[in-house]
Amino acid sequence: KPKHAGISCVLIPLDSPGLTIRPIKRMNGDADFNELFFDEVRIPLGQVVGPLDGGWKVARTTLSHEHLTNFLGQQLSQANVVDRVIRTLAERIAAGEPVEAALRRRVAQAWVNTQVLRLNGMRNAAKLVQGQDPGPEGSIQKLVGQEEEKRLFELALDVQGAAGLAAPRWGGAYLSTRASTIGGGTSEIHRNKIAERVLGMPRDLWADEEA
Repeated sequence: KPKHAGISCVLIPLDSPGLTIRPIKRMNGDADFNELFFDEVRIPLGQVVGPLDGGWKVARTTLSHEHLTNFLGQQLSQANVVDRVIRTLAERIAAGEPVEAALRRRVAQAWVNTQVLRLNGMRNAAKLVQGQDPGPEGSIQKLVGQEEEKRLFELALDVQGAAGLAAPRWGGAYLSTRASTIGGGTSEIHRNKIAERVLGMPRDLWADEEA
């Protein structure tokens, strides 16, 4: 019997007796996540989501939908950053500052990548609207989008220079992207999913066959 067959998904009210919530401060100063401590917390059977021992499917489906729909906010955010980078670079050129051709190519590639993500996200959203179950497309969108986000803010700092690093908007956002490829499944996990379920490659040697 697979190990994940014993997992159940439940809804837990935040005011449940015995539940302690402690914020986790990230290196950018934000506290978007928390650690939870359960001390004899009791959950009614009616708060189980889906069937008992069926939590693995609930979790995977939830994450797949999250990966597919997150492109909306992600694409808008990345498009705004690219526009700002292009304006800043244009201002530097207009002021007579020398700008390396390599930097110009990186900016152009960032714009192209943002458009590719937008179009791929729209295709994925169309599948959801048609009632199709999320597939490995969510992993592709998440992997490519988050890796591009890291590269994009590295580019933004390179274009902004020291002033960008000191600005909370750019410096803080850059630090936030360090965790982008961890939350919701690491990039390594999604690469394995794509390799196995899309490309039909053998299962990773370290993977637990019973998981």
